[in-house]
Amino acid sequence: MFILTLYLLALLWLPPLFAQDYSVPAQWTNTTSSLSLEERTKLAQALFDTVTGGFDKTNGQIPNLGFGQNANMLSAIAIHDSIASARVNYNATTDIFSGARNRLLPTMQGIVTNDPLMWALAAIYAYRAYKERTFLDDAQGIWRQIVPFKISQEDANTGTHPLRNVTFNSSCNGSSVAGGIFYHTDTENDLGIVASSEGAYMALSAYLYEITQNKTFLDAVTEANTFMQAHFYNKPDAYIVDGFGPGDCQSGGPITTYDTGLYLEALSVFADSTQNSTLAQMADELALAAMTSTVWTFPNGTLVDPGAPVDVSDNSHFNTAYKGMLIRALYEHWTRSKPNSGISNLIKAFLMVQYNAALSYARSPDTNIYTYSWTGPPATSMLPWGQLATADILNSAVGLLAEPSPIPIPTTSIAPSNTAPPHTGPRNHVPLGPIIGGVASGVLLVIMMSAAILIARSRRRRKTALATRSMTERHIRRRSANRSSGIYPTSVAPFPPPLPSVDYFNSSKIRNENGGIPATTTSSQPQPQPQPQELPPPPPAWTDQRQPTLEGSSGSQDNIEDLVHRLHMAAMAYLPPPSTDGSLTTAPPRYENIA
Repeated sequence: MFILTLYLLALLWLPPLFAQDYSVPAQWTNTTSSLSLEERTKLAQALFDTVTGGFDKTNGQIPNLGFGQNANMLSAIAIHDSIASARVNYNATTDIFSGARNRLLPTMQGIVTNDPLMWALAAIYAYRAYKERTFLDDAQGIWRQIVPFKISQEDANTGTHPLRNVTFNSSCNGSSVAGGIFYHTDTENDLGIVASSEGAYMALSAYLYEITQNKTFLDAVTEANTFMQAHFYNKPDAYIVDGFGPGDCQSGGPITTYDTGLYLEALSVFADSTQNSTLAQMADELALAAMTSTVWTFPNGTLVDPGAPVDVSDNSHFNTAYKGMLIRALYEHWTRSKPNSGISNLIKAFLMVQYNAALSYARSPDTNIYTYSWTGPPATSMLPWGQLATADILNSAVGLLAEPSPIPIPTTSIAPSNTAPPHTGPRNHVPLGPIIGGVASGVLLVIMMSAAILIARSRRRRKTALATRSMTERHIRRRSANRSSGIYPTSVAPFPPPLPSVDYFNSSKIRNENGGIPATTTSSQPQPQPQPQELPPPPPAWTDQRQPTLEGSSGSQDNIEDLVHRLHMAAMAYLPPPSTDGSLTTAPPRYENIA
C-alpha cells in the first residue's frame, strides 16, 4: 500500500519537476551589455541612415534586395521608431510605402503570397509606430487580397478550389486542409503551401484581431493556427517544416529561422490577444527550441547560417538576410512574457549574444556597415542584405532597455490600486507549473516523500490531498494597466466594408527571391541541415550574469494541505524581482563613430 501511494503521489507531483528548463546555458558567451540606451539607439539609427537613402521612392525598393526583403527592411525601420517612441524615420517610411503602392497595383498575377504578406506586416509595424489609419487600411487591404488563395472549409470538403484545376485531399493524416494558403497565385495546377506564407498570414490576422477585436480576424488566426499545428509543426521537437502539399499529403523541406520566426510571432500575438495560457506555453516552448537548435546555433549561442555562401557579398542564399525575422519574433515574445520569468531572461540573454557578436564580428571597423554573418568576416562594402540581417538585433537591444518597468506581482491577494505604475506593453503570462518545476524541484521532492509517509499513516487525509491539487495548477495572469495607451488607438473601425475590386499588386515583373520552392515535397522528414563545425574566436570576456537560484529548506507538517500551501507560497515568494539596471561589472568594448 505504501509503494502504491508513493507511486500515485509521484504521478501527481512529478510533471512540474520535468517542466521546460529555461535557464541560460552556461556555454553562452556575452549574454549582457553595458551599452546605454542612447548608445544602442544611435547604433541602430546609424544603420537605418545607411539604407533609407538607398530606396527608390518610385517603387519602394532597394536594388539587389528582393520584394519581400525590402518589406522586411521597411518593417525594421518602422519598428525602430516604435521601440524608440520616435518619428525619426516617418518621412522615409511614408515615402517608401507611397512608392510601393505605385508598384502594387492592378493584379496578383506572378506573385507568391508570402511577399505581399510581408508588406502587410510592414504596414502593421508602421501603424503601431505612427498611429496612422492609412497603414492599417493597407494591411487590411492586402489581407483581403490573400483570402481568395486560402482553402476554405467548403473547398476542403469538396477537394477543389476556384483558382486550381486539380483536386486535392480533404484531409491529411486525420486533419483538415482548410486554412492553407497557396504559395503561387497564378499556377492553376500548383497545390504547394509554404510555412512562410501560412505563418505570415497567421501573424497578420493575429495583429489585425488584436487591433480591431473583429471576429473575422479571430476566426482567421484560429484556422491558420490549426493548419500550422497539423501540417507544419513538429510537436515532439518543436520545429517548423517548410512545405506541405494537400495533393499528396507530404510535408517536409528545410528547417529555417524565418519559418520558425513567423510562426512564433503569430503564436505569441494570438496567445496574448486571447489570453490563452496554453498557447502562451506553446510559444514559450517554440522560442526555447529556436534558441537552442543545433541547426542554426553554435554552442556559445551565436546564430549561424546553414548553407550560407562563403563569400559574404553573395546574396544567392536569401535566407541569410531573413534570420532577423527570428530575432524580431523573439523580441515580440519577450515583450509579451512575464518580466524576469525564465523565458524572458533566456530571450534577453540570447538577444544579447547576437548583439555582441554582430558588433564584434559583423560590423566593419569604424563604420555602420554589417555583414549577414555574425561570426565574420566583416564586409568591405555596403551589403543591403547584411544591413537587413542585423537591423532587428540592433532594434531588440534598444527595446530591452526601453521597455517600461513592470508591475511587481504581489505574493498575496490585494485590492487593485490606481497608483501602480502602468505597464504599457501587452498582457504578460506566467504559468505556475513551470515556475515550480524549474525553481523549486528540490522542495517538491522533499515534500513528496514526506507526504507519502503521512498518507500511508492516515488514509483519511487522501481526499484532502486530492482536493488541494488544483492549487499548483493556477496561472498568474496580469493585464496591461492601460491597454489603449501607446500602441493602439482607443477606437478603430472594426472591419471596413469590402473594398471595390481593386488589386494591390502589379506583379508582371515581380518574382520572389525564395526561388522555386516545390509545390509539394517527396519526403515527410525535414532535410538534414549542415551542423556548425567551428566556433568563432570569443569576443573580449564579459562578466556572465547568472540566474537567481532558490534556496529552500525542508520541513514537516501534520497535514498535507499545509504542506502544499507552504509550497505554493514558497514558489510565489521566490519569484525573481524586477531587474534594476541590467548592467555588468565589466564593460564590453566601446563602439565609436556611430553617428
